Amino acid sequence: MTVYNIDLAGANSAEDIRASARTGLRLPEGYEISVPSLREALARHIETPCMIQVRGVADFHQFDGYPSELAKSKNALFDILEEAAKRDSAITARFSFTIDFTPVKTAWDFHESIRVGLEMPKEYGNNLDALWDVLTGFIATPCVVYVRGAETLPVEFREDIDQVMGLFAKAREYGAGVTVIQVE
Repeated sequence: MTVYNIDLAGANSAEDIRASARTGLRLPEGYEISVPSLREALARHIETPCMIQVRGVADFHQFDGYPSELAKSKNALFDILEEAAKRDSAITARFSFTIDFTPVKTAWDFHESIRVGLEMPKEYGNNLDALWDVLTGFIATPCVVYVRGAETLPVEFREDIDQVMGLFAKAREYGAGVTVIQVE
């Protein structure tokens, strides 16, 4: 299966979003990205079966104060990807996040790893209630959350990681559209 990765982190304009889509879908440099051409690219120019993963999405959604041009461009991209996945069962589109617990030494590091990995703003509450809110309403879905370094956490974080993983499982049962994959 071919995997395409569209990275929207740091995109500051509609053109940045189009360029990220062009790069992530491995389209030629001069390929003009518009709604019709992106639909054509998904139908004719990408290898299937494929997985299209999008990361860097939290910069644009569900938080006030972002330019509407970005929100409209991001929403158009997401709508086209969802439409392509519904039209062609050989295309799977999802959002991806990576939580890296490898550098964790303190409780603050632990929660900061979650905040950064899920691309949440600094106002994220750094507790399990805040994580539940994110998983059931603020995170782009369907998504996969890659968890790195959970097995290497210091002993004092074993209960914390068990609670976090339990919360991910509970959110999935709740229908949140979140899949967790542990990687090392």
